[in-house]
Amino acid sequence: MKNQSKTKQVLIQELVSLRQRIAELEQSESERKRVNDLLQLHSEILAHMVESVHLIRVDDGVIVYTNPRFDSVFGYDPGELVGKHVSIINAPGGKTPEDVANEIIKNLKQAGVWKGEVHNIRKDGTSFWSYANVSTFKHPQYGEVWISVHRDITERKQAEEALKEMEAQYRNLFENANEAIFVAQDGWFVFLNPMSTMMIGYSGKELMAKPFTEFIHPDDREMVINRHSRRMKGEEIPFPYSFQIIHKDGNSKWVEVNAVLINWKGKPATLNFLSDITDRKRAEEVLRKRDIQFKKLSSWVPGMIYQFTKRPDGTYCMPFTTEAIKDIFGCSPQSTIMNSPADKKLSVASAWHR
Repeated sequence: MKNQSKTKQVLIQELVSLRQRIAELEQSESERKRVNDLLQLHSEILAHMVESVHLIRVDDGVIVYTNPRFDSVFGYDPGELVGKHVSIINAPGGKTPEDVANEIIKNLKQAGVWKGEVHNIRKDGTSFWSYANVSTFKHPQYGEVWISVHRDITERKQAEEALKEMEAQYRNLFENANEAIFVAQDGWFVFLNPMSTMMIGYSGKELMAKPFTEFIHPDDREMVINRHSRRMKGEEIPFPYSFQIIHKDGNSKWVEVNAVLINWKGKPATLNFLSDITDRKRAEEVLRKRDIQFKKLSSWVPGMIYQFTKRPDGTYCMPFTTEAIKDIFGCSPQSTIMNSPADKKLSVASAWHR
């Protein structure tokens, strides 16, 4: 009886153990199914990602997996890159593809991650730029691997190169311009080209240390400040206009300015183009004085001196005569217009002149 009791106890324990085992197996099966579903989801994500993904074995740098996008972007058939060294996708340049790969691998072994731009090459030999994000992890099948996610940035790189080229061209124009070009903001120089320093005679540091009005001749200072203030308020100001500046040597110079309203570092400013017109102003002043002297001299001449010119429409005019024309023809120099050289007035004038 006692043995039978022990036997039943053993049987109950075995039954309990069996039920626990069945529960564990059921749980394990459920976990296995969950893991399989998760792996399938991850596989679907990899297969349909817009980024190019590949796995590289850490031991030898050999590609062990590529997703469909990677194959498509690099121009290979599915699985064709598997077994190839990762350097096969690096474009030759300043460094060999092997050197580029080894440099990245070295950084990966030290830090475990790497991010940066890489110059890649397709199977057909065409090159393009990618941004790669590489990290290290343990793979159940391949062991320690690097997973590399590539994003094509060719268009961005091309735009950057075009921008750099354009910036270089504008910088060349800016630095070698015959005009002084500067940005004025809140009454100060905030940016200027070399010609600005040459024209005013001060260094860039000296120019930026004082309000720009300090370099304007006192006779024109109020006018320039007024126009600049109105321009900053958005008013339409006639351009170009001229004023005098004070050179570092103490002499004044005439300049002509063209300006446009711009945004500089988030605030309103003016972009100014300054031309030195001192020689032109001096020449104009010499001509003006000579004209006054000539008019005074001609007013003293008792006879008539005249000049006639043919217009595009076939008529003639007298752009210059002495005041004696009033006494001879009874009209002012400005009103003396003739239809042809045979005009009576011209004939009389010619006869009188002879």
